[in-house]
Amino acid sequence: MIRYENDMNPALCNVKPSGIRKFFSIAEEMDNVISLGVGEPDFLTPWHIRREGIDSLDRGATRYTANAGLLSLRQEPSMPAGIICSTGLKIRCW
Repeated sequence: MIRYENDMNPALCNVKPSGIRKFFSIAEEMDNVISLGVGEPDFLTPWHIRREGIDSLDRGATRYTANAGLLSLRQEPSMPAGIICSTGLKIRCW
């Protein structure tokens, strides 16, 4: 077990680990388990998507959006029916 007491603010030492993180750690050690956690894909992101990410950074898009996401994307007229834009599943579900 990693001991962080000497490296962290003492007030943080009493914060309990996240239950979901503990669950992911357990699942990671099991055979024949498919983890659906924390947005880690099992494939290399296609180059055209990585390129757009790089270009966005070059344009200065380095901040988080509002929970609802970018208004311009949500109002995109070419968005196919049934496609939902969201900053994440938890935000979208609640």
